[in-house]
Amino acid sequence: MKRAVIFVLLFGSGILFAFSGNANAQKKVAEFKELYGLEAKAQRTLYSRQRRVERNNEMFENSVVVKSDYSLYEYLADDKSRYVSRRMEGGKTSETESIFLGYFRYTRTDNGPWTKTDMRAVGDFGTGSGSSAGGGCAVRQLTVESVFIGNFPARLFEKIDISKHDDGLLVEEERTWFGENGDLLQEESITGTYSPRTMMIRTSVKYEYEPNIKIDAPIP
Repeated sequence: MKRAVIFVLLFGSGILFAFSGNANAQKKVAEFKELYGLEAKAQRTLYSRQRRVERNNEMFENSVVVKSDYSLYEYLADDKSRYVSRRMEGGKTSETESIFLGYFRYTRTDNGPWTKTDMRAVGDFGTGSGSSAGGGCAVRQLTVESVFIGNFPARLFEKIDISKHDDGLLVEEERTWFGENGDLLQEESITGTYSPRTMMIRTSVKYEYEPNIKIDAPIP
């Protein structure tokens, strides 16, 4: 099988993406029901396995990153997980880290001292995030193609929405990579204006399954 490295330049910002793909592969129009079915199945599998998830969200002004939010989530069991959140804004960086082991939560801020909390004394707790966006979509397209992430074959679904915006037309691009077995491997979304081409927000997520990690109590 012949492979080639494909480079994609987005929004005229000088940001270059590269991935290895089948030089003979052809991008074709896909059905949304196929993507939604794969996503639903992948999510069910995701939450039943040990995993490591890295997420990075960047906000741009004049093609320059002005704020970045990074998070790392490591899950080994319902009573054993770790979460790191890091924000970079205005030349400053702030970070929080939490470790959950059994009934205990260990936390620290900016690499400071750890504190230990018995969660049975404070009631229910949980973490999570969500977002929703909507608007009048003028044009929508979904395509799929066979690619490689490293040496691993994958299927790349690319969704593009173009809608009206206060400053003209808004372009939202979403890319989702699935492994041959249906695993969710990587996600990327980019929001910007169509003309002039500017980037406003970029989010990327990477998934690793059965990671070789340990999560231990940082203090007695």
